[in-house]
Amino acid sequence: MIYSVRLQNRLEQKMHFVRKGIAFAFITGCFMGAGLVHAADNCKQIRKDVARGDIVVFENPFCQGRSEYFNMNRETSDGYKAYIGDSWNDKISSIIVGEGAKITIYDNANFGGARATLWPGFYNQLWIYNDKISGFQIENLGDKFDKFVVMYENAVGDDVDPRQQEHTLGIGKFNNDGNEEELLLRQKASMLTMPQGVQVTLYKDYNLKGDSHVFTSPDGRKEFKLPDYGFNDNVKSMEVKSMDVKPPLNGGKPKYLTVKGAWKLVAECGSGSSLCTGPSQAIEVGIEQGKEITEESMLGGSLSLMLGVEAKGSTGAFPGGEVTAKSELTATATVEQRNAIMNSFTTSRKATVTQGCSGSSSLWQWESRLEAIDKNNVKDIVVANANIVRCAPAGKTPPRMNDLSWNP
Repeated sequence: MIYSVRLQNRLEQKMHFVRKGIAFAFITGCFMGAGLVHAADNCKQIRKDVARGDIVVFENPFCQGRSEYFNMNRETSDGYKAYIGDSWNDKISSIIVGEGAKITIYDNANFGGARATLWPGFYNQLWIYNDKISGFQIENLGDKFDKFVVMYENAVGDDVDPRQQEHTLGIGKFNNDGNEEELLLRQKASMLTMPQGVQVTLYKDYNLKGDSHVFTSPDGRKEFKLPDYGFNDNVKSMEVKSMDVKPPLNGGKPKYLTVKGAWKLVAECGSGSSLCTGPSQAIEVGIEQGKEITEESMLGGSLSLMLGVEAKGSTGAFPGGEVTAKSELTATATVEQRNAIMNSFTTSRKATVTQGCSGSSSLWQWESRLEAIDKNNVKDIVVANANIVRCAPAGKTPPRMNDLSWNP
């Protein structure tokens, strides 16, 4: 794409002049006593030229050295990298995440090992992930608004100390498993900033356990210096919640529930395409983090009844007469398929690997939708990707998009 080349050229030019400026500042600083312009300013300067949805990776800390950018919208292979290739494997030391995107990094190939998700911002250093990234997954945030929380290494913002590390986080739970490393600043954070309408709970142990403290910001974005609360360099897990009025599927009370779904095209493989030569294909399975439906809840019970599957530990569906529920899935759906759909609504979205297609073909995945309307006619929709895929000859589409029995 011409746009892609132009953006890369702008980044290279920007980095060239920034490096020259740093070198000049170093020389003049030595002889004239002037303050050194820190290399960390690279990231802030370069970020200004990073387009919406773009991710830029760098070989060295502070956005220096060899670089390459990726974009979910450019080509499917850029959005999901089960293995980033020998040229970048275990060689990434800093990252810039453009607006409208987030990236989940993995320290093992095939989306395995420890992982962390980076929301829009610049990451001067990657701490435990420095020179250890082997795969990644990019998600396009679209037009939806995420309430971002930022954690800082020091008790000052990046305008005061651009050298420090920071980690931008969205709604969700982090380090809710002792085997995860979702916080770049685990036991290194000294300050927290948050917008209005968000509640942040910090914990001193993994799994959202141990001593905790709840932070809210009712009057707009506010900063909290963690030493004042006994949490300096002492955060191991945390949860970020939205405190806005809850829609029907996020703590509210639905009156009408409908579950439906359709096949969606994941990838098309033309003759000779690199996407068609391998035996596996990366897909995204589950629901957006923070929107999972617990099987024990009444909503989970209602969903299980609509799908005709058993929900583990469910307290049952909403009381009869209060909620009108229906399923638009075809009656031909197998029990295995219904269980896969139920699982997609109850687990956080993550990348996985499935059997790929070969030759001139297309890969299709089942996308489920749960729609709810409350008594005030407020509509809420959540979308979940099921681990149900089909390979079809190129150009062949499902005769009915909502037919789970389709098997080309």
